Amino acid sequence: MDNKTLEVLQPYCENDMRLLKRISKSIFLRFNEPLSEADYDDFYSIANMTLWQACQTYDSNMGISFEIFLRTCLKKKFATEIRDRHREKRVINQFTSSL
Repeated sequence: MDNKTLEVLQPYCENDMRLLKRISKSIFLRFNEPLSEADYDDFYSIANMTLWQACQTYDSNMGISFEIFLRTCLKKKFATEIRDRHREKRVINQFTSSL
């Protein structure tokens, strides 16, 4: 990992990843999805992974800041995760039968 990558990651990783958690929470609260504490942990794990992936794919020539790029990536990942969770519930309900 080079110094430029570390400079980009540092603000999001310091103070127990406070900035990344704040950004993540502001995004998934907009989905109006009821979340338990375990769900928050899952979404923070997704955010951590997404931060790393965004850092690897970000190019300063895109014309946007890294934070805007990261927020866009997080919105997409969170939306996909919520969609997949709803899809799993539908599939499980298809296999149940009424007593």
